[in-house]
Amino acid sequence: MIDDKKQNLLYGLIILVLTIVFYALSPSADQAPTGILLPSGAKTYSATDPSSIQLYEAMPKRAIVLGTIHTAKHFSSISQASDISNQNDNLKLAQQLASKVGANGLVVTLLGRNPEAGPLDGFVLYAQAIRTY
Repeated sequence: MIDDKKQNLLYGLIILVLTIVFYALSPSADQAPTGILLPSGAKTYSATDPSSIQLYEAMPKRAIVLGTIHTAKHFSSISQASDISNQNDNLKLAQQLASKVGANGLVVTLLGRNPEAGPLDGFVLYAQAIRTY
């Protein structure tokens, strides 16, 4: 017969092993940003270099709108450093999407935590892909 201490130790080990197994097998959420560009129907242009796309807070005087961009990234962690990383990831994706339609600028209207969901949902970017001339 097993005494109480050995039985408690056995139960503890079983719980520990099960916890490790469930943790190892649990799926993790994809932390890559997602996004979409909705074209405006304007004239099409050849693709541009994503790193050359300028960011604007307001619409420049001589620009045409090529499309609207929405991106989102779920939180990987909650800290100031991850906030900056999430913003940068959303900006990079938006620049890649805008470059596909020939944009050379982005007018960013919202970049930050999602205002439509709970406070821990994620970061979003709303912008217009533009071409200045």
